[in-house]
Amino acid sequence: MEGKSPGVFLQNYRMTKRNRTTVDCDAEPERPTPTLPNPVMEVEPTQVPAVSAGTVSFRDKLLNKADTLRNVGIAINCLEDNYKELNDEEDVTISRGDRGPCIQFSERAMSRLCKPWENALIIKLLGRSHTYNYLHARLQQKWGLKGGWKLVDLMHDYFVVKFDLEEDLNFVLTGGLWIIAGQYLVMQHWRPGFCPATAQTTRMAAWVRVSAIQLECFDVWALKRIGNLLGRLLKIDALTTSQNRGKFARLCVELDLTKPLEAFIQINQTWYNIEYEGLPEICFLCGRYGHKRENCEMNKKENCEMNAREKLIWVEKGRLQRMALELR
Repeated sequence: MEGKSPGVFLQNYRMTKRNRTTVDCDAEPERPTPTLPNPVMEVEPTQVPAVSAGTVSFRDKLLNKADTLRNVGIAINCLEDNYKELNDEEDVTISRGDRGPCIQFSERAMSRLCKPWENALIIKLLGRSHTYNYLHARLQQKWGLKGGWKLVDLMHDYFVVKFDLEEDLNFVLTGGLWIIAGQYLVMQHWRPGFCPATAQTTRMAAWVRVSAIQLECFDVWALKRIGNLLGRLLKIDALTTSQNRGKFARLCVELDLTKPLEAFIQINQTWYNIEYEGLPEICFLCGRYGHKRENCEMNKKENCEMNAREKLIWVEKGRLQRMALELR
């Protein structure tokens, strides 16, 4: 130590690298970890909840699929109290026909069966069909009704909408024109005995465009007369009445699909083109809705008549040639 200070002798601790073969004598010995008794614990087996056959998966709930496994039906005896005014002797007639058993209900029974469907509409989309869930979601989004309603799917792309409130039925029936995915929603009151296989759409409301008419005719008085020439005028587009758009006059007209649709209209000795929105299948040969020109029966008839005339001309030419040869 430098100087005369007695100083302090410091113990030289050196850090040793511990490994399996080197033992540090200066290090504090490791205290053994006390060994605790290891009692045997009785663990009850975890019971896995059994998945019932009728459990609905998240996917099925999302797709709004019916749980057919859980749908075991209802007892029919509990429903007899709702039909006390009916009896089998007076309201049911059973017989046997050529093709199988027959049953006929009385007028009183039919009135009772039709009563729940008084506030119902029959609807159909013109054009390609859509799934039940897609149509239900779009209708719920567009209508926004006050009461409840139910959508029932039928054959041939027909649906029945059953309303809880008559107010909602009147709103849907008169508040449209309803267009879904660019297609018109045709509707009519529900009627007993409706058969989708034989039903035909005879009337519908559609938006019609009369292109490039005179600007002075963009008047409610004139547009009403023009629209009634094409059908029965229901509405006039707001942009048309305000004269903010002058390329065409847009009118909502009830069309009779059993009659030919007009393709042109003359206003003050000038012809104007007519366009029907949302009606892709219009035949401009016969003027009817439901098929194209190339599939029109009138077109086929004209082709047959043309072929017959050509055949007659060919036969007549052959006859004249034979007569010329005989004269020689």
